[in-house]
Amino acid sequence: MGGYGRDLRARRLRAGMTQRELAARSGTSQPAIAAIEKGVRSPALETRARIDAALRVRPSILLENALEQVRVVLGRYHVTNPRVFGSVARGEDTEASDIDLLVTTPPDFDIFDKAMLTEALEEALGVQVDVVPDDARGPAAARAAAEAVPL
Repeated sequence: MGGYGRDLRARRLRAGMTQRELAARSGTSQPAIAAIEKGVRSPALETRARIDAALRVRPSILLENALEQVRVVLGRYHVTNPRVFGSVARGEDTEASDIDLLVTTPPDFDIFDKAMLTEALEEALGVQVDVVPDDARGPAAARAAAEAVPL
């Protein structure tokens, strides 16, 4: 499976789409999607653009589809009480939105742990993630805590 094909399959699965659904949304055939995912076929630029556009989904959908995987990642870093805030929590997210997570971190959680956690979450979700420890202070942290909803 080639690089684009492997990435395409991962993005399609994160979006919760079948090959048939992706084909219908992108104006191509299911066998073509299968061949691209296997690395047997390389799509023309126009086809690739249509496929990529069809895979743009709201981060809230990506989060819903990968919720169990997200919980596993959070557990690996001993992070608890995950809550989502921002546009996803308000139901106002668009395809260009990120996912904002407010979390309780262990006492020894440092900036390197935060960076690795963020990277692991972004890999699992396929979208930018902002991780905010709930011991953060200031007006922005207070607003985040006020609107945060449990994951």
